[in-house]
Formats: sequence, structure tokens, C-alpha cells
Amino acid sequence: MILVADSGSTKCDWALIDAKNNITEFQTMGFNPLFHSEDLIVETLRKHQAVDAHFKSVTFLYYFGAGTGSETLRLSMQAALKKVFPFAEKISTHTDLQGAALATYEGTPCICCILGTGANACFYDGHNLKEKNPALGFILGDEGSGAFFGKKLLAAYLYRQLPPYLMTAFEEQYGLNKEIIIEKIYRAPRANVFLASFMPFFHAHRNDEFIRKILSNGFRHFFLEHVLCFKGYRNLPVHFVGSIAYFFSAELLIEANRLGITLGQIVSRPIEKLKGLDWKSN
Repeated sequence: MILVADSGSTKCDWALIDAKNNITEFQTMGFNPLFHSEDLIVETLRKHQAVDAHFKSVTFLYYFGAGTGSETLRLSMQAALKKVFPFAEKISTHTDLQGAALATYEGTPCICCILGTGANACFYDGHNLKEKNPALGFILGDEGSGAFFGKKLLAAYLYRQLPPYLMTAFEEQYGLNKEIIIEKIYRAPRANVFLASFMPFFHAHRNDEFIRKILSNGFRHFFLEHVLCFKGYRNLPVHFVGSIAYFFSAELLIEANRLGITLGQIVSRPIEKLKGLDWKSN
């Protein structure tokens, strides 16, 4: 059996493909070797029912995931997967950007972007993948991502900059205070996932002027840092994967038009495209 996985920091989508091309899908928490230890990844996967049921039958595994940009972290993720799927003949570990590029490529050179919990972008011509500005994570970068917008919202809330009705709505929905927020961000694990968890609030209030401005500035910031850096960007389709790009496609399009950027595909879940590729020939 062939197993294909696409992982962000929040969730990981898996597709198990048998000899007759029947596909079984399941989902686990997202893995990022930058934040998650090898032991945690192994323990979490071994406890999952679908993994436990099929780990002996997986012969080829293609994993695309966040946090595997460096060789050290890629090998760490690969080592964890080898422990979980010891009978696999081949385990191939790649970046989430490579998965995003494969999921959106339409036969012509393009710029492929990720806007989910985190953010990143690359140029892809069907053979070569080139990054320009590095992904710096939710503390230094991730412009336009769920974590980025979560930081903006929490800061506005704690500084009491939200309009009164948004302050009330936020307090009623989340019941948070400064102490809890600081604990979640600076001491608890998966702070980036916590920050991105506030995107439903953005979506519910997306027509509010204050929220619209945050979204507009965030997406513009992403384009300026991660798309305009590529030569000839105006002549290339710019594809996106990720929940933020998908659910806020209207706001994303407005900023793209302002900058003369041509949006291409917007794919919520790359696994929907990846599972249909011809892995048997690889």
C-alpha cells in the first residue's frame, strides 16, 4: 500500500492507497519537528487507530510536512516515520511547500504559496522548486497566516483596541484573560496552533471594518514579502493552499488585484490533489 501525508502544524491529512486505487483517508494532529520531538510523533501516531490497523501493510510512504526545511529536521521526521512504519520499503520526506507545489501545478511555471497556520511561498516550474525569502515561523514571520492574525487579534484585545461590540463578542466566545493568553503563548506547547484557533472569529466578523483592515494589511504584508520577491511575479499565476487562503479568498483577491498579482488555484487541503497523483511510477 502507498501512504501519502500532508501535514501543517495544526493537522495532518493521510491517504492510504491500495493496489486497486481504493483510498482510505484519516487525519491526525499536525506534526512539526521544529516543535515536536521524535518520541512524541512516534507515540502519537502509534496510538491512532488507522495507523495501528495498517502500519504493517504500508510499503511506500510519501510525507510532505511543515518544519522539514533543514536536513536535520527532515531526517528527524523521517526517523520517526521509520519507527512507526518499520515494514515500509521506502519513506520519502519532503517539505510542505513541495506538497503544495505538486498539488497546484498546472503545467506552467508558477508561484505556490501556503496560508494556513503558517505561511510560505516558492517558485515551481514542474521540476525545480526555489524559495526566495525563508519561512521564519510564527514569532518572526508567517505573515498572513492564522498564527499571524491570531497575534494581531489578541494584541488588539489586550490593548483594548477592539471596538466595544467586538470586545464583548470576543469575551463571550472565548472567556480569556491576560494570564491565560500569556500562559498559552509563552509556556504551553503548540502556541502557533493556539494563535491560529481564532480564525473563526475573523470569519464571523469579516465584514467589520476593524477586522477587514487587519486582514487586508496581513495579506498585503504576505504578498510584499513572499511574492513580490520573485522576478516576473506579474506574469506568473500565484497558487495557494491552506485554510486561510481558502476561507478568506475574497479578501486575498482584493489585495492581489491591488498589487497586479494573478491568483491561480486556491486549494484548501492539498491531500485532495496529492492522493490522485501517480505515485506508483515514482
